[in-house]
Amino acid sequence: MALELIQNADDAKAEEVVFDITDNGLLVRNSGQFTYCGDLNKPCAFLSQGNYKCDYHRITDVGSGGKLSRGENIGRFGIGFVSTYQVTDHPEIRSSGIKLALYPERGQWFIEAFEEPDGTSFFLPWASDPNTEARLALGISHVSPTHIDQLAEDFQAVLRKSLLFLRHVRKAEIRRNGQLLLACDLDRSEGSDLIVSFRPSGAVEQWHILRADAAEAAQRLYATHPRLETLHRSTNISIGLRIDPEPLTEGLLYAFLPTEQSTGLPLHLNADFFPESDRKARESS
Repeated sequence: MALELIQNADDAKAEEVVFDITDNGLLVRNSGQFTYCGDLNKPCAFLSQGNYKCDYHRITDVGSGGKLSRGENIGRFGIGFVSTYQVTDHPEIRSSGIKLALYPERGQWFIEAFEEPDGTSFFLPWASDPNTEARLALGISHVSPTHIDQLAEDFQAVLRKSLLFLRHVRKAEIRRNGQLLLACDLDRSEGSDLIVSFRPSGAVEQWHILRADAAEAAQRLYATHPRLETLHRSTNISIGLRIDPEPLTEGLLYAFLPTEQSTGLPLHLNADFFPESDRKARESS
């Protein structure tokens, strides 16, 4: 779930994302702004401006696949927000002067005025009761204190390897009831060097990023597979080499965010693959 929420922050062009794992729920803040057309009870007014609904309309109809037409977005299928139901019955989104609460078991949403100081926040109250209508309808187990502690560990493991190839996010933090557990800061130079700093440990990694464009090879594929061109996939490829403290033993395949699929080489390889819905590997068909 952490990967999907980081992906959503990057799609929103946020430079910073903070996860605060509290006793009451997961609070996620990013510096991006949700777009809002002004009225969720009518067809989205943004449809006349490029056939793309505002963020609030899309989040109320998350299965619509609205992101598919925007090739610059990493997460195109609404998977990111659907993943929040692993831990909550009724997610809340706060941005652009309103708060939206979703009730999937009823197929309903509720909206009210809310002043979010900056950017966007998601609050996911823990689904601690196994017998709620939403838990039973979704067929998902409840969240226990043990699950919350494990979530804190899992989020830290994910964060350590997640920001290398993102387009916008440069800073991410994991907190527990407001107390910092782990922060990751990226310093991108104009060239190919990248410095990743971790707090509070003070650890630093130095990376060298190699970039190439496979546009010429892609054109040959489009000739025999014209459907591929309509999907507007990026033809850029990136390779990440860790220079310090030591080279990788074995890298991962990235679709901007890491999968669990090994490259079999001491490097990370990033391209605009179709990741599987769980982001563990790329789709092979």
